[in-house]
Amino acid sequence: MTLPDMEAYQKAVQLKKSFTDPVLSRGELERTPLMTPVVASGGFALTYLFTVDGQKVAVRCFHKQGNHLEERYHQISRFVSLHPELSFLIPVDYLPHGIEVNGARYPIVKMPWADGYQLDHWVEDHLREPDALTAVGREVAKAATQLRAAGAAHGDFQHGNILIDDDNAIRLIDYDGMYLPELRRYGASERGHRNYQHPSRQNSYNADLDKFAAATIELSLEALAHAPSLWSRFHTDDHLLFTSRDFAEPDTSNLFSALSAMRPVADAAARLRRACLAPLPEITLALSGGQATEDHGRASQAAPDELVCIEAHDRKKLFQHIGDKVTVFGQIKSIKQTDLPRGHITHLNTGDFRKGAFVFIAYDEARSTLEERFGSNLGGLDGSWISVTGLLATYQSRWHLTPEIEIVRGSAVRTVSGEELIALRASSRGENPPAPSTPPPKRVRAFPPIDIQAGLKELYSDSPAVRQAKPAPARPAAGPRSSATASPPPSAPPPRYPPPASRPQANPWVPPPAPVRPPIPPPANPWIPPGAPARPSWGTRLRRWFEGR
Repeated sequence: MTLPDMEAYQKAVQLKKSFTDPVLSRGELERTPLMTPVVASGGFALTYLFTVDGQKVAVRCFHKQGNHLEERYHQISRFVSLHPELSFLIPVDYLPHGIEVNGARYPIVKMPWADGYQLDHWVEDHLREPDALTAVGREVAKAATQLRAAGAAHGDFQHGNILIDDDNAIRLIDYDGMYLPELRRYGASERGHRNYQHPSRQNSYNADLDKFAAATIELSLEALAHAPSLWSRFHTDDHLLFTSRDFAEPDTSNLFSALSAMRPVADAAARLRRACLAPLPEITLALSGGQATEDHGRASQAAPDELVCIEAHDRKKLFQHIGDKVTVFGQIKSIKQTDLPRGHITHLNTGDFRKGAFVFIAYDEARSTLEERFGSNLGGLDGSWISVTGLLATYQSRWHLTPEIEIVRGSAVRTVSGEELIALRASSRGENPPAPSTPPPKRVRAFPPIDIQAGLKELYSDSPAVRQAKPAPARPAAGPRSSATASPPPSAPPPRYPPPASRPQANPWVPPPAPVRPPIPPPANPWIPPGAPARPSWGTRLRRWFEGR
């Protein structure tokens, strides 16, 4: 069965008659200030928000093929209803013919809307609250333990699938990859987020799937509670602190090195490092502190980047990935801010929007955080290269169908330097990014080596103190000299300096006194003719005047 694309769903969800469910058919769709549907992407589906009788409802529409979706969600719905103690799970209702698109019906999942902040957004807002960070990390680990005790696993513990409410309680969403004993025969439907999974996970499918990911999240939050600066050093777009490269090469990881130097988390970091190197069956042993096998000879290779990277002017590639979470980079050519009755809109245009050029779009909350970073008129972004990771969508303007990405938070905008731009372009072409360049070594002018000891020896070799300290040469014992063996005394070499008596005993380190120069007479007054008598000074003339009185 071929599933509809995002553009088709965007049109269908705006029509109440598209839903076969009577509850959804009277719901009100949540819209943006541009009157387009509010939509989020995750796993295989697009998620829309409806309000029905004062209650918020999430509707997930599948745009990617899943593996036995109906049977999976039937078992998942049953499992959630049988385990009310797992309060972090949300009841789900699978409707095999829930929505009609272009005359055909397709499955949807209906579930109560979970209010809360995505984990990475929540962490960014609570970096200065160590107790809250530690508590949420423990709640994540506790949820993984409770699921495992019930014989289940979420399958994709990551920042996008964990919501934190105002009471710091967690909610898990997106159950597409969930493990249940009843689903074992179908195998894994996904491998989980690369920046949270063990390098050897591959197609593993059992109740232990969440152990490694939960350990990385708990350690990340605990480390941030003690050192919030780690966030600015190691967090980028699609993870908390760890990346798949840290897991593949823990011995060369800068993050593991930093954590090992932090006493409160050093032991947990060492256990996670051993788990990265251990074979998959021994992960639990390594995380608990046991002596797991370390396979240093394994092929260390980071998981491939699942996010597609696209340059803003590549219109063909953009439209191939509508509805996907991607990274788009481009140069801001103009900035347009518009005030509408439903809110404020900021357009960061990468070209002529009337010709359908790609645009980064931001609404009220994101606009305010952008202004904090780049000024009230966002002048700091004009002409800059930026990259944003998010859901690639479209907007039908009066002129063209325009591809766009919504900036959910101002921190999602990354300014791109020269080397980063080269790496992004290489990634967009499917090439490995070049190694970062290093500046050439400075050229240092070479001088011959200086033997200081030899110089000092030569300087002081003829001073009187040195001559007096020198031992006299040994003289042969007195006795008859044979003419055959006696040799004439060698002729003394000419003295190198005048004899000591003819030169003063001066300190060689003190410079000679400067010659005494005669005082220079003041210049003659050019206004007094030569031979004229000297005129008394004004003081003398004044004294004489008083005496004359």
